[in-house]
This record gives sequence, structure tokens and C-alpha cells, in this order.
Amino acid sequence: MSVEENAGLNNCFFEKKDWRACKDEVSGVMKTDTYRLSANAYHVHRNVHRVTRNHGSRTLFANPPPVLGENEKQVDWTRSYHGLSSTPFTTEQAAILQQEIKFDDIEIKPDGIIYLPEIKYRRILNKAFRPGGWGLVPRGETIVTGKLVTREYGLVCGGR
Repeated sequence: MSVEENAGLNNCFFEKKDWRACKDEVSGVMKTDTYRLSANAYHVHRNVHRVTRNHGSRTLFANPPPVLGENEKQVDWTRSYHGLSSTPFTTEQAAILQQEIKFDDIEIKPDGIIYLPEIKYRRILNKAFRPGGWGLVPRGETIVTGKLVTREYGLVCGGR
């Protein structure tokens, strides 16, 4: 994004107070630089956030999953609920996850958002699932407001 485009996005936000509306408004002006992802002839149009095949102009979806080979079977965690409620956690894991959180560990941001710092929840999850036994997967777009950047994540534990 150029300096001019960024300035236009900021000006739009101060007028409308809605990044989504501004993103749509400014994206029509942005250039569409094309980058090849794989030999499967997919292209990502940067700044427009659309994916199309070379064989047609059909739009697939806004945020494509990684392009997999024909024989690869992987879960697309950005959209999947694979394994949800399939097996309960062990009694030990459940006990760790249900422990009361210390009052001093919880932060309250100036705008009233209740927050558990990353190091605190990482320690809890490492204790319950061991390092490498869990991960966070982005489930949505990054949302930027005046003083806050947020993004929805899904927690994957033990491959589900």
C-alpha cells in the first residue's frame, strides 16, 4: 500500500469510523499486483484479496487456504471445526484448564476490555497440553481501529 493509499484509508476512517467500509472504498483504487502461489495456476491479487483461476474469472473466496497437492489431506483450520467435541480432554488436562485464574494476572484495558496476557495463557496451555501440543490458528481478518488491533483465533489442541 502506498503512502497516498494509506493516507486515504486514514482519512476515510476518521470520517466513517468503519475500517470495513473504508477498505472497500479504497480497494477499488488500489493496484492489483499479481503473485503466483503454485504450479496450479492460482493467483493472489494483493490488496484486492481475491483469488481466481487462470481458466476463468470465477472468484473463489476472500482468504484462500494453502494450495495442496492432489494426494495431500490436511485440515484447513481457518474454516474447519474438525474434531470438535470428538473426545473429551483427560481428567488432568480438564483440571488444569478449569483452575481459577489469579486476579492479578487479569488485565483490564483503558477501554474496558478484559485481557489475559499471552504469557499467562501460554503457560496454562503448555501445562495442560505440553509445548507443541496446541496452537492458535487465525480464523478471521485483522481488525484495526483507532487504538486496537484484534484478530479472531481458533485453539487447536492435540490435532483437533
